[in-house]
Amino acid sequence: MRERKDVEKVAIVRLASSQLGIDELLKAIGKIDGTVQLFDSKNTVSKRHIIAAYENARSAFENKTNISKSMAMETLLFAAMTRQVGEAIKIMGAKSNKEFAIFADSQSTYEKMKALLSSSSDFVPSEAHTFSAAKIFGITDKKKLDSLLLQKIAMSRLDA
Repeated sequence: MRERKDVEKVAIVRLASSQLGIDELLKAIGKIDGTVQLFDSKNTVSKRHIIAAYENARSAFENKTNISKSMAMETLLFAAMTRQVGEAIKIMGAKSNKEFAIFADSQSTYEKMKALLSSSSDFVPSEAHTFSAAKIFGITDKKKLDSLLLQKIAMSRLDA
């Protein structure tokens, strides 16, 4: 298993758009070897939010505690901090092809799907965006935002 710092070095989290509709885009990225997932950028707190969700998803697969059959969906479940696929899609699933956050587990995976995007830039949310998105998950303490976010992601599996 990759160490956390290694995942942070190789994982890609970007703000993107596509000419393809969301359903068509999801179908196309589903054929790519590697883990790729689209997220509602408005509800994405930070890069760390998505990377922590991916790390927890990998751990769930390694420990055979995963809920879903795909790493991408497991990542979405952890990012949404829920055990329900429908709820995860509602909270964190990309809603529009005009703007979404995209996660790829490596640069090579990102390169394979880059042609599907019409634009892509580094995901660097403003402080106001970060706090607004965190409130969706019940996090209001600005000083402890990062640690509370990571804790809620990890604890989401215990809330059955």
